[in-house]
Amino acid sequence: MKLRVDTIPEEGMDIEGDIGPEQVALDMPNYRLTEPLHFSGHATKAEDDVYIDGILRGEVEADCSRCLEPMNLPIELELNVMFVPGQKVPEGNGGAIEPESNVAFYVDETIDLLQELRDLLLVNLPIKPICRADCKGLCALCGKNLNISGCDCPESPNESPFSKLLEVKKRMEKK
Repeated sequence: MKLRVDTIPEEGMDIEGDIGPEQVALDMPNYRLTEPLHFSGHATKAEDDVYIDGILRGEVEADCSRCLEPMNLPIELELNVMFVPGQKVPEGNGGAIEPESNVAFYVDETIDLLQELRDLLLVNLPIKPICRADCKGLCALCGKNLNISGCDCPESPNESPFSKLLEVKKRMEKK
């Protein structure tokens, strides 16, 4: 989604568009974009600066981190960013800006919203998606999905991971 700065009227303009799976490369394992995401927003220009706000909506398919079953994550994310010309890069800190400042740069009178929308999506995806709060996951021994049925694997003893250290401590105290 590209926007020419010189085409934005004084009163601003509405922006709408779809972002297809081929445009947003989700470089994250267990996440897939199977249908386009929709962005609707508004662009306002003040001199050379352009303020864009809007909402990115759609669904991302993911694998549950407990049971590995596919699930759909509804997406509704707000974008609020100020685009400034590339020549306005600050001098201090080697031209770096604070990440939470919601400022991005454009070059040659063209704003590329795709990178901002992709970053917004990636930052807001859960690290470990879970299909439901009470997901039981997979059996550690046989791999069976415990949400569907139980398994016949023997219960593992609830031994503390520190029990071996306790034995060493007792031996050290005897000496």
